[in-house]
Amino acid sequence: MNLYNPVFLVIDDHPMILTSYIRLLRENFLESTFYASESIPKALEYLDELESIDMLIIDYNLAKNFDVQLRISDGQKLALYAQSKFPKAKIIMITGHEEALLIYSIHKKVRPDGLLMKADVTDELLIETIRQCMIGQVVYSQGVKNVLSLLAKRQLMQQEQYIEILMLLDKGYKVQEICEIVFKSQSTVQRMLTTMKKEFEVNDLSELLKQVKLQGFI
Repeated sequence: MNLYNPVFLVIDDHPMILTSYIRLLRENFLESTFYASESIPKALEYLDELESIDMLIIDYNLAKNFDVQLRISDGQKLALYAQSKFPKAKIIMITGHEEALLIYSIHKKVRPDGLLMKADVTDELLIETIRQCMIGQVVYSQGVKNVLSLLAKRQLMQQEQYIEILMLLDKGYKVQEICEIVFKSQSTVQRMLTTMKKEFEVNDLSELLKQVKLQGFI
């Protein structure tokens, strides 16, 4: 990536937001080149015609003028197209949506360098995210982290073996006794408990049981 005078392409279908983004970027990246688009067709023109793009900032909800031929109707699909054209470009996606499955879809399919909820975005956060992404860091805003963390817990708790171990712990069984009941080695059960403690951000089994009960998993 060109760190000295990067080329930015910013895409948002709200003119006032787009203007504010460009103003903010001009104030902080003086030697850079900026392109702005309010629509998917215009963004595709830039992606097809420009020789280089270093950083894309893409809003997820792009309601205006979707591309029928390429079936690009939102920021996620546009980001995937951009990756095919400029695989080394950094991509920051911003979304006003807070639905868990949509956030997870962007995270899983696009793997953006930055993923921010609009509710989290401030001028300072956006500039810091850009700077961190420029040097190879991946930045997710706190709201995004919260959603992904909750999804990870739900996916983990959908596995019957984890629930069974927690329920046995709650009944007072020791780890060694649980190993015999569930027919797993002690190292396997300990690894599963470590995974759960990490996901629920606790350090011991009593706190783990407290959290899974508070969050309604058992």
